[in-house]
Amino acid sequence: MSVLFGAGAGISGFIFSGILQQYLSPPQRPAFPEAALGYTHLLEAKYGSVYGTYFEYLTVTYGVWSIWGLCAVSGLSGYMLGIRHKSRTYPLQICAAAAISMVLYSAIWCLFFSGARS
Repeated sequence: MSVLFGAGAGISGFIFSGILQQYLSPPQRPAFPEAALGYTHLLEAKYGSVYGTYFEYLTVTYGVWSIWGLCAVSGLSGYMLGIRHKSRTYPLQICAAAAISMVLYSAIWCLFFSGARS
């Protein structure tokens, strides 16, 4: 079960990283650090360099690589444990884990984002 959750979390984490990368752009983020708002970390986003929160920095810089690692470890663990596509519930469990993980990623981002504004 934890292998399936890891696969679902990896899939949703990859999607979340892509969405966040598209969201971070110079019109929506400052080009200079604003410590009062929490924008203190320089991000190399798709459309240029902007400042963002620490969570956004970690997600944009290391998020995709850590998610690929999580998917690879989950897949390899599932293969080594002998988990095969025998049941019709496995895809549903992966989708449920992806949905739960996406909600958690978004909640964590909102907490960091609202903490940056207060």
